[in-house]
Amino acid sequence: MRNPRALGTILLIATLSSQAWAQDNERAFSTTDTFLAISGITEAGAPRVVDELLVFTYEPSEFARHVAVAFAHEGYRRLHTFAARERENLQDLFYLTWLPPTELTEVEYRYVVDGAWIVDPKAAETRTDRYGVRRGVVRLQTPAPHRWELPRINGDGTATFGLYFDVRVAAAFDTVDGRYVSVEQFSRPRVNLVSNRNAWDPFAHQMVESREYPGLYTATVPVRPGSFHYYYMVDGERILDPYNRNTARNLDDGYLVSLLEVP
Repeated sequence: MRNPRALGTILLIATLSSQAWAQDNERAFSTTDTFLAISGITEAGAPRVVDELLVFTYEPSEFARHVAVAFAHEGYRRLHTFAARERENLQDLFYLTWLPPTELTEVEYRYVVDGAWIVDPKAAETRTDRYGVRRGVVRLQTPAPHRWELPRINGDGTATFGLYFDVRVAAAFDTVDGRYVSVEQFSRPRVNLVSNRNAWDPFAHQMVESREYPGLYTATVPVRPGSFHYYYMVDGERILDPYNRNTARNLDDGYLVSLLEVP
């Protein structure tokens, strides 16, 4: 007899690799607590949010080979396949960990079990469309800042920049001269946005720490169409934007700087 606990651990690791890493816009578990919370699920229930992941579970009443979920925002065209965890004297527990897109405030979904489309029997909320088809509904929490899309170009001629001192964004920051500085070395730092649009003045735009999200510093500044070159001055260190992988070469000193193209 195979050890169900060992098999469950192996399957959880396989799910982590194939789903949370390989699928578009999905990430690995952000904390050990998240991993332990998901690995400790032993029976089916309503979809639950664990850290930033949405966890679906399904327990068939009889043997099932394949379980998947499809989402309304994808037009029900893509099937996200569950992993199976063997349980002694019980049907397998099927489960999926999925990272929702940041723009969603709720998720409508249906399960597909061996080709048959069904409503989640454990759904906490359902909705019936005009054709009488019931769908599960999950209302999502506001995403944490480490998942925000920054910098963000606003519709009023401004852009919002942010630097979050959180290892889920980066454990170390890249500097303009090619060094790495640990996030943990900063405690209540002074942070400024420095750019070619303010003549590289290191004091022109001081960034303010969020009361709701300690460690998140933001600034909203006017921008005009063209290339916006910038970096963050953090306690004297010139830091590239960890949210933005686009860079350019500063012709004045040859160092790399972050680049935002404003349409």
